[in-house]
Amino acid sequence: MEQKIIYWPTVVDREEILPLATKFFPEYHLESEKSGILGGITTIDEFASIYVIIHICVPIFPVYVSMFILRYKIVKKLMEQATMLSADAKASHNQILKCLIIQAFIPSLLMIGVTCYILSQLGLITHPFIEYLIFASICTMPMLSPFTYLVYIRPYRTFCMKFPLQTAPPLPPFTISPIQLQKFLRYLV
Repeated sequence: MEQKIIYWPTVVDREEILPLATKFFPEYHLESEKSGILGGITTIDEFASIYVIIHICVPIFPVYVSMFILRYKIVKKLMEQATMLSADAKASHNQILKCLIIQAFIPSLLMIGVTCYILSQLGLITHPFIEYLIFASICTMPMLSPFTYLVYIRPYRTFCMKFPLQTAPPLPPFTISPIQLQKFLRYLV
């Protein structure tokens, strides 16, 4: 939250950013676009911009490494206890471990976004696809976490499969008369 409060005053509107965007990215033809939102920061030399960029870009790499270390320790601990578990408990543990492994890779999307941002900011790669990838990779993360629960955790999956069927009203039986069928078949031909 503090990043938004610090960063927000540095964001300028379309009139101020358009000349700079046209200068640095002439291939985008932004002056012909009249609709849409165009905003940004004019310089990254200000404290607010540097603070927010560092706060977003730097922590992801050590946090991601620590997540893999913790995941490894959890898997190791669960495997030590696996010999004492029943068959159902083992199956449940395997489901949770699969989910944990898949969910450990979800933050890598943030790493993709951060890496693309750093490459664009340094001017090493500038392309609209890279700029789109920054936000697209980050925006898919909240969707993937619940999806992994639905795929790998059986109780969630069965609940979600039963829930729409319980709340939906029953459908009336579908009947068609021979005359209606003939009219329909003539319509198709």
